Amino acid sequence: MASERPNNTPFAAEWLAFEEQTGGRFVTHGTVHEMREQFSGQISKLNSMLPPPSDNVSSEDHRTSEGVLVRVYKPKDAASDLPIGLYIHSGGWACGDYIAEDHLIRQIAQSVPCVLVSVEYRLAPENPFPAALEDCFAAYGWMAKSAKQLGGDASKLFFVGGSAGGNLSLTTTLKVLDDGDPSIRPKGVFALCPAVAAIAAVDELPEELKQYEHPDAYEGTAMIDKAAVVTCGNAYIGSSSPSDPLISPIFHPKLSQLPYVYLTTSNKDPLNDDALMFQHKLKAEGVQHTLNEYDGYPHFFHLLPHLEMSLKFMTDLTMAIRERCS
Repeated sequence: MASERPNNTPFAAEWLAFEEQTGGRFVTHGTVHEMREQFSGQISKLNSMLPPPSDNVSSEDHRTSEGVLVRVYKPKDAASDLPIGLYIHSGGWACGDYIAEDHLIRQIAQSVPCVLVSVEYRLAPENPFPAALEDCFAAYGWMAKSAKQLGGDASKLFFVGGSAGGNLSLTTTLKVLDDGDPSIRPKGVFALCPAVAAIAAVDELPEELKQYEHPDAYEGTAMIDKAAVVTCGNAYIGSSSPSDPLISPIFHPKLSQLPYVYLTTSNKDPLNDDALMFQHKLKAEGVQHTLNEYDGYPHFFHLLPHLEMSLKFMTDLTMAIRERCS
């Protein structure tokens, strides 16, 4: 049972070899501003290892009527009426930007194929909740309205994002269910290693979900640790309640209305508990879903495209989008 599997397996040999080759284990830490510098440094280091962006995918910037900046990615020479998704970047609601994960977005757009709209949402702590959610909601509405002219099909809408972007993919979908036009209901939510319950809200979880919490089981993690999760989460929450269902979607009363949900996790990721408890909740609510686990790898490892497991991760993801949204 998921609640009985704390973090007792080693890192995958491939991951350990990568760490040895690149100078040791990297863990984002410190204040939000320190983590921003570290995040930007890691992205720059990664970009220096990547080939130039593929010419097979075009990109063009736009602004919504609310002034939200988005970048539209479209496979060249692809058929029209493609699935079209809102891509929401990672970074703990406080780091990153709409082009930091450019290589992942291009790979998804080309492999599905689909149109992807990457959103530049406002970051915490300067702009706490609900700023990021409002920007993603505005970008999704713009995307749905503009789908045809962007080469997409408004009946094939979806969300995809990882970490904080996974959280925002779920909460923006729930906001669409609460406030949006029912004609723009997405076909799927692809939430990769998402945060679903703010640390400060854990005490409010029902007992059947508390069994999935292993707060001491993720010592020595790579990429992020529990301290980074807490720091970024508190920056995003600001003065709001951590159990607000549009911060912690595990508490949302309309989970049963969600479309298909695709989740990923790993037992070396501090957000592993979140994915497992959310799967439990989706089962209880009768929501169609898939959970893919990549044990032995840390949070957001798929950012590194030269890992064999990253290739499998991206293949699994693009196949799921193709099967559910085409």
